[in-house]
Amino acid sequence: MKTFTDYSDEVPIQFIKFTLDGKHGWVGKNLTDIILPPDTIVVLIIRGENQIVPDGKTMLEKGDTLVLCAKSSGNIEGVHLSEKRVSGSDKYVGKTLSEIHKDDLIIMIRRGDRVVIPQGKTIVRENDVLVINHKE
Repeated sequence: MKTFTDYSDEVPIQFIKFTLDGKHGWVGKNLTDIILPPDTIVVLIIRGENQIVPDGKTMLEKGDTLVLCAKSSGNIEGVHLSEKRVSGSDKYVGKTLSEIHKDDLIIMIRRGDRVVIPQGKTIVRENDVLVINHKE
């Protein structure tokens, strides 16, 4: 049997996994009642110890972990990524993202073995690796 990784290596698709908190607008709705991005489908719901292959009548609950599948278009025009490792003497250490990088967007932070999808209130730490999308 093939895994998600096998398919994303062979065909132009991407998988996204996230958990619904109690405030998410999809909680309490059936899949047919939510609006997904174009060419996207919910392929799996993890609810506690159960793995659910959903259909349109599946109701989403607080704490559900969803796995979405979407087309991947390869290189995307306008996306120019670079990495910056933050040293201890870097002026960014201890600052929130909203305080820095006005012209660029930090789209991801590698923090040790973890990946952080940042928000404006995310604080930069020494040894973080910032993945930055630069404006041209």
